[in-house]
Amino acid sequence: MAFPRLTREQMLDGLDSLLNPRGRKYSSQQYNNLLLTICANSPDPVTAMRLILNAESPITAGQLLNSIVELPPRPASEAPASELPLTHPLRHTPVETLPSSE
Repeated sequence: MAFPRLTREQMLDGLDSLLNPRGRKYSSQQYNNLLLTICANSPDPVTAMRLILNAESPITAGQLLNSIVELPPRPASEAPASELPLTHPLRHTPVETLPSSE
């Protein structure tokens, strides 16, 4: 199983849902899956997760997304266990690849 590949707009919508959950009818599992999917689509999933979980008002989804997409690339598989447990799904679950243009 792989995380779905997200467009920038989908990431923005997802971040808005995470930052402003009021009035949305998502289960905690759906929020968790959304968080993991957004992080998996980030150049540095571990730092992206930290930025999202520590985000404070008045940051907007757009500002947060800009910070996330500007992170230098670092695969979650290379993160030390002190930052991401060895069994964490971000470490082992890829993002869907784009179909080849053949």
